[in-house]
Amino acid sequence: MEDINMADLTQSSSPQLKADIKPPRPASVENSLIQNILLITRDGQYLGTNGPAAAIAFSGNGAVGELFDLDSVTHPFFERLLMPADQLGKSVVRNPAGKWINRFGRPDQTDVVAYLGECWIRLQQEKLRSPAEDPVLLGRIEGLILENLQLGFQVPDLFAPQSFPTQLVGFYFTTKDQHGEHLTTLIHKLFTHPSSCDFNLPDASSAILTILRDKAKTITLMNMMVYKAAEAYTIDLYGVSLCLFEAVVHFVSTFSTNPITAKLLMDFCTPRNPRDTIGCEQSLLGLLLRLSCLPEHNDVPPEFFESKAAGIGASEIASTEKFVWSNTERAIDAVFGVVNNIVRQSAELREAFLLWVGNCLSANFARAKMWQPNLQFQVSLCSDGFMMNLSAVLLRLCRPFMNPAANPKILKIHPLFAASRKYLRQMAEETTLLPKGQSQTVYEYCTVYSRESQPFHLSSSYSEEKVPLLNPPADFNFITTCFFLCHESIRLGWGVVWDRFGKLNKHLGELEGRLELARETNNQEERHEIEQFMIKAASRHLSMKAALTLPQNLELMIELSVCTATWLSQMAVQPSITTADLPSAYLPLFPTDLSVPVPVHLAYIPELLLENILEVLHLHHRLPSTTGVTGNWSWQYEWMVELMNVVLVYMPSPARMRNPHLRGKMAMMMHNVRNIDRRTERQGGRQTDGLKIRQIVSQTDRHNFFENRIIMRRYIYPADDAA
Repeated sequence: MEDINMADLTQSSSPQLKADIKPPRPASVENSLIQNILLITRDGQYLGTNGPAAAIAFSGNGAVGELFDLDSVTHPFFERLLMPADQLGKSVVRNPAGKWINRFGRPDQTDVVAYLGECWIRLQQEKLRSPAEDPVLLGRIEGLILENLQLGFQVPDLFAPQSFPTQLVGFYFTTKDQHGEHLTTLIHKLFTHPSSCDFNLPDASSAILTILRDKAKTITLMNMMVYKAAEAYTIDLYGVSLCLFEAVVHFVSTFSTNPITAKLLMDFCTPRNPRDTIGCEQSLLGLLLRLSCLPEHNDVPPEFFESKAAGIGASEIASTEKFVWSNTERAIDAVFGVVNNIVRQSAELREAFLLWVGNCLSANFARAKMWQPNLQFQVSLCSDGFMMNLSAVLLRLCRPFMNPAANPKILKIHPLFAASRKYLRQMAEETTLLPKGQSQTVYEYCTVYSRESQPFHLSSSYSEEKVPLLNPPADFNFITTCFFLCHESIRLGWGVVWDRFGKLNKHLGELEGRLELARETNNQEERHEIEQFMIKAASRHLSMKAALTLPQNLELMIELSVCTATWLSQMAVQPSITTADLPSAYLPLFPTDLSVPVPVHLAYIPELLLENILEVLHLHHRLPSTTGVTGNWSWQYEWMVELMNVVLVYMPSPARMRNPHLRGKMAMMMHNVRNIDRRTERQGGRQTDGLKIRQIVSQTDRHNFFENRIIMRRYIYPADDAA
């Protein structure tokens, strides 16, 4: 951004005027800094060869020719801020010296915030240009700029009709590309500098963030990367073009990189009522998270994959999917960057964010019943796009302990989290692997691993005991909380859409049958009605498919599934965890001749962890060709082993997992994993054929009810036939 030349402000002086110019006298350091940074001067003829190209000639209460110092500049500087536009134009003088240094901005800037912002940038440039300059002098000028900026927020009537929040957002948007680092420092110092005017931090930050929230409401997945002239979005000070999404994210990211401003951001985004179902989505962070190809509810037509009577071509579908995936991942990564900054600032802010997520999920617990066609019920809850993107952000937070598969950090996940209502109020009521708090059968389960004719010999004994009720710890570590919040968000977001996608597929299949029948019977009216409905349904179907198969998101969900499988397998063999103490080392899953009592903490682990694993692998099996990079994965052998282990640990053991239906479904999980990459069997992997599965079931607890074995075979034989 070029600085203005004096030719734009004044006409060239006459030769007579040049002849009358007095030789400059030595100027003080303070006066030079004031002229170079604030662009005001007592007398224009003393700007100097290293001074600015132009400045506002302002004598104030002193005599003409008197130099500025830091003690006398406060009042003249404030009067400069109050100058009307016509007077500013008349007060501009140029530097009579033949050589000067171009400075950012213009001396006759009429917007007060823009002028103060330009002064700030010139100050930072002066620090870089003259690192040996007295830091005390620069610090006093910095304080002068910040105090007047704070004053404008605290007493807006002084500068009416100018709006400091609006001007600050406009100045930030239009200069962030050239001076982003200096603007970040300005925002941080604005809210951390000691104020002499009782600067109200929440009110000032709320005024700025409210403007950003209003602008975020206009952003959609379709227009998020569109560049327009700045005047289309804000005050255009410098004639630049900008992308509104990038500008808003840049400003929000600036707030997230300082402890004080990050707290102001979290306070602004937190609903007053923690049970508000859509409060988080309507917040500033929520509006950035809701960017998705999915409509807000079923009554709204999708924005993408517009159906035509002739259908949608394969190339059009592929290009639209690529566009949707690219923009969705860009939005998710942007919000994750903000969240990652917030949680790294302090333990208090990390806890505030986790509570924000927990309250949001708890308030939207009814999304688990989204199969209901009640439109009013759907509108009152968060949208599908918001919940799916929230789970994507949490998946990225879980990434440090998800990979590699046997990460030692996995053992830091506490199994009693579900019994605590601190973050997820309803998770304590979820069905767990074993019932708790009542008289039940407690098994001692022994697994012997052999490489002979029968690889697994299973035996068990049981007795009637009462599982004690355990009190969960008061606090949980970040890994534990993030792990369970992520699983709950997957169930309420991705899981709901996946379930609805399956039902829509089934309904479309039924309609195809009816359409074929209508064609055979030449029923034109019914045929036309069905075709019109299928055209509309095709758009919704493709939008849901694109959202479900977001490449990076699905890849992370599979990594989380492997991580969860590893943790569940270890929880089955670790000693009972009843306090805050957690295991420090992995134990063998299939010890030889060792009786392993069933740990009590299995009665506090919700079944939804296994259900999420099953559904994620089911999707990857059903839609292998549309999952981006994951469609061509060469699966790590360790991942296959971990997924097989959790099946071999839980499926044959009602002592570890009581639900026979869920144990039966694990046969389908083995089938899904087996078909991902058959090369693992050639690499020494354990056999996964139907015969082995039936052997496990046949050897499962001879005391078990007969119907339980029948239920498991209900899932095993279809899996074996498909394989």
